[in-house]
Amino acid sequence: MTGCVALVGCGRWGKKHLEVLRNLRSSGSVKRLVVCDTNPSVLVNLAVDATYTSLDAMLARETLHAAAVVTPPNTHLAVMDAIVEHDVPVLVEKPLGADHAAVERTLDGLSPTTTLFVGYLLRHHRSVQHLHHAVVSGSLGRLTAFEYRRTTVRPPPSGADALSTLAVHGLDLLVLMAGDGLMNGEVETFLAEPTRASMVIRMSNGVCGTVEVAWGAEEERRLVAVEGELGRGEVDFGTGETRIVANGTPSISPAPLRSALEQEWVTFLATVEGGEALVFPEAAVLRDQALWLGSHGAFNGVDNDLHGCEN
Repeated sequence: MTGCVALVGCGRWGKKHLEVLRNLRSSGSVKRLVVCDTNPSVLVNLAVDATYTSLDAMLARETLHAAAVVTPPNTHLAVMDAIVEHDVPVLVEKPLGADHAAVERTLDGLSPTTTLFVGYLLRHHRSVQHLHHAVVSGSLGRLTAFEYRRTTVRPPPSGADALSTLAVHGLDLLVLMAGDGLMNGEVETFLAEPTRASMVIRMSNGVCGTVEVAWGAEEERRLVAVEGELGRGEVDFGTGETRIVANGTPSISPAPLRSALEQEWVTFLATVEGGEALVFPEAAVLRDQALWLGSHGAFNGVDNDLHGCEN
C-alpha cells in the first residue's frame, strides 16, 4: 500500500486520474488521497481526504509518498521540481515540458534516487505491449512501417494544439517500436495545425512512420499498427483488440482487463513501493522527444491550458 498520494491538477484529464486513484484507494492500494488545484471550484465534492489550492501548503502539511502532475504543459517542470525537491516520486503528464532547454536542465539536475514517470500511458497499454513484444521477438520480421491514427469527432479542448497533445503519443510509440530516436529520422511530410497534425518520418533504420491525428474528424479512430517483412500487427487502443498475422498465421487477443491509465498507475506505484529509482521513459528518449517537438514548432506560444492530456 502507498501511504499518501497527491494529484496536482484537477481539470478534465485530472479527473480521469482521480477516478483511478479513488478506485485504488477503495481497493487498499492507496491509503490517503489529496488533491491540489489553484481553482477552488474544481475541488468541491471530490470525495478525497484533503484538498489544497496551494502547492506549497500541500507540500508543507502532507507527508507524500507519490504525486502526479496533471497541469498545463508549460507548468509541468516547475510543479515537478517543487515536488522532487521533497524527494517524492512523481508521475508527470506528457509532454515533460514545452521548452527543450528547460527539459535538459531538469533531467540533468535529477538526483540518482529520483523516480520520474512521464505519462505516455500507451506504453502501459497491455495490447500495445503485446504488439511491441511481437516486434522485438522478431515474429514479424524486420520492421518496415509504423502507423498511428487518432481521430475524434470531439472538438478540441480550449488552447490545445494537435501536435503536442495528440500526436506525441504516436511519436512516442514510433520511437518505441522502431527502436530509434526521432532526431535520427528524416521528416518526409509534415503538417501541424491547431486541430490536426500529420507526418511521415523515415527513421534511420529504414522504418517509415506515419502519424495522423485530428479533432473534429468524421470518425473515432484509435489505431497502432506495425508492418514487418513477415507479417503485420495492429491494435485498436480504444477496445484493446489486437490482431497479429505472422508468417500467414493470424492471432487475435482480447481486450486487457485494466485501462492504460490504471495500468500506468499500478506500475508507477509498484515502482514506488519497490524503492526503485527510475526515469520512464529513459532520459535519452525524453531529451530526443523534447528536442524534436521544439524544432518542429510544438506549442508555438499556444497556452495549451488542458490540465493534462488527451489520448
